[in-house]
Amino acid sequence: MDRRRFLQMSGAVAVVGLAGCAEDDDTEFEEGDSNGGDGDDEPDEADVEILEHEMVIDEGEFHDDIHVEGTVENNSGERLNYAEVTVRVFDEDGNQLESYIDNTTDLDDGGTWAFEVMILEDAEDIDSYDIAVEDITW
Repeated sequence: MDRRRFLQMSGAVAVVGLAGCAEDDDTEFEEGDSNGGDGDDEPDEADVEILEHEMVIDEGEFHDDIHVEGTVENNSGERLNYAEVTVRVFDEDGNQLESYIDNTTDLDDGGTWAFEVMILEDAEDIDSYDIAVEDITW
């Protein structure tokens, strides 16, 4: 499988439940699933849950547009003032190249948010990524 197809398939159906808050430095990251996932992972009990995510590469004439897109669901029982998805990208040696975020405000209980995290690296430099979501209510 070539690198571009691998990156497109990474994390396609991985399910992860992650929760956090601004004061909590215990953010848990879930790796992009290099096998496309089988959808059998049970989500953790969480206030905010990443339902799905995948890395997408749109090849351009001069550069590639890379982003991780997916869906988050609010299961907190209340409206969230702020939610943030963080994606970290790694090279083939496991070195973190950078981290990127997308965020939203006022996410209703039971509501979903379609996120898109833009990645500003060269596609050939990226070997893998991981992802986490944090929520804040005040």
